[in-house]
This record gives sequence, C-alpha cells and structure tokens, in this order.
Amino acid sequence: MDRDDEAKGIEDNPRFPLRVKHRAQVEDIIDLIRGHLVRMSPRELRSAAIALLALERLPFVTPGIDVSFGFQEARSGGNYAWADLRISEESFSLNIGQHFYDPDVGGDTETQTTFEAKEGDERCHGSIERWLETASQIADGSPISCEDYSDHESVDWIAREVDGWETP
Repeated sequence: MDRDDEAKGIEDNPRFPLRVKHRAQVEDIIDLIRGHLVRMSPRELRSAAIALLALERLPFVTPGIDVSFGFQEARSGGNYAWADLRISEESFSLNIGQHFYDPDVGGDTETQTTFEAKEGDERCHGSIERWLETASQIADGSPISCEDYSDHESVDWIAREVDGWETP
C-alpha cells in the first residue's frame, strides 16, 4: 500500500461556513500569496506553505493550523498599512489596517476585520473582495508579515484533497 492509499481524506473534518460564491475569492488569495513566493525568506516560505495548505483545503478546517500571513506597506512619516489573514482550527479572518503618525499629535492605529468565518457558525461575515483589493495594492514589494503557532506534528500534510465547496 503506497502513501496515498494510507492518507485519509479531509471530508470528515469540521467546516467553515463558506459558500460556493467564496471559492473564486479564496483562489484569488491563494494566487496572491503564490505570486510572491520567489521573494520570501525561508521563515516566510514556511508560513506561506502552512497558510496555503489551509486555504487550499477550505471550506474544511485543517487541524493543527494556526498561522497569520500578510503584507505591510511602509508609508512616509512613520505611517504604514497592512493586510493579513489568520487561519486556525477555530476561524478564518481577513484583516486590514493602518497606522497614522503625526509628530505634533502622536499615532493612532485602525484595524478592521473585513471577513470572518468561524467553525461551527452557520454564516460568515464581511467581504473577501474588500480585503483582496487592499492586499493587492499593498503586496507588491512590501515586506511580508507572518506568525506561525501551528502544531506541526498534528498537521496532516498528505490528506487526500476533497472538493467540499459543492456540499451545503
């Protein structure tokens, strides 16, 4: 029996409440990340690989995954903006934000969750498209931000892929 025969499918994993209408947008997120792989450090590549694994398995939850990945754009005068995603066993969220700084007044930070899906919920909230617009503008040439808290020993790296988008 070869390794593929031993691999379990992910069809029994819990699901996020994503719908077929979200599929193309999730694929756009995957394409955005893949488009920047060539410029990533080994640490960033590892986080990108984990994020991509979880994104490619959506709408199914990938046990053991807990990673944030995104892009930051430095602006003049200490100002900056970002777009990041966070995916774990409990939730999938897309966030944008910016930090404003004025030497006379100080700084202020604004963060928005533009999309969120939680395992066990019946609905997801927000706009993937809004995040994609911001992330696409920020991504080119911007530093990568990533944090990986995944339990790498429990991640099933060889599970058979199952298309869960058509299942209600």
